[in-house]
Amino acid sequence: MACATRPHVFVRAAFLLSLAACLGACGLDERELVTTQVSGGSASVGGGASSGGRAPGWDAPAPPDCAYVGSVVEDGCETLVSNPGFDKGVSGWPGESLSMQVAWSDKDAAESANSGALSVDNTLFGDAAGEVISGALQCIGATSGAVYDIAAKVFIPEQTANGRAGLSVFFYKKGDCNASLGGTDMSFTTDLILDTKVWTPVSGRFVVPNGFNSMEVRLVSGKDFKLRSFKVLFDNVLVQRK
Repeated sequence: MACATRPHVFVRAAFLLSLAACLGACGLDERELVTTQVSGGSASVGGGASSGGRAPGWDAPAPPDCAYVGSVVEDGCETLVSNPGFDKGVSGWPGESLSMQVAWSDKDAAESANSGALSVDNTLFGDAAGEVISGALQCIGATSGAVYDIAAKVFIPEQTANGRAGLSVFFYKKGDCNASLGGTDMSFTTDLILDTKVWTPVSGRFVVPNGFNSMEVRLVSGKDFKLRSFKVLFDNVLVQRK
């Protein structure tokens, strides 16, 4: 399996493989995982780490329905990520590895002729049992203990393979998403959707764990290891500190 060459990708890859194996009941990762309190998803905490705790405003409404076309941003739709609407390309959103094939699509969630979407094709393949969840990412700064909302529109095209899609966040202690001091032991993932042929809003609310100062916003495609490919489109990525 070929991977990108950033130093912390290998740590992330090992974490992803362990996570997928856990989901497939293979038992490769023996760390005790506990669920921390989040909204619209789940969080995993590796042994010895501390979570940010319960987010205030637990029953707050879902994030606004935002469409990013051009340079004008609607009030309430300010987002912390760059290139949230993929007007003309996928700049700022590399694949996590060479097995995550990232491309631009002209299928815009708001049906704008002047914008598009990010296509993520998960081609990570192997004989292991279980699910592999990976995709495109962007590193941004994070405030320890702060509450954030995350949202996007997700489209699963009709295809022969079955899979899931959604949003995920990896937390890091260093400010540049470098895992040399640890950090991938803690993560958040929204509920993953199965709906096909329709743009579906996906969102969640999480707390940045204490002592963590950056995070990778991840647009993820999940499939069985033994499937060759699973493609998902993403658009209008909203990340806000509350």
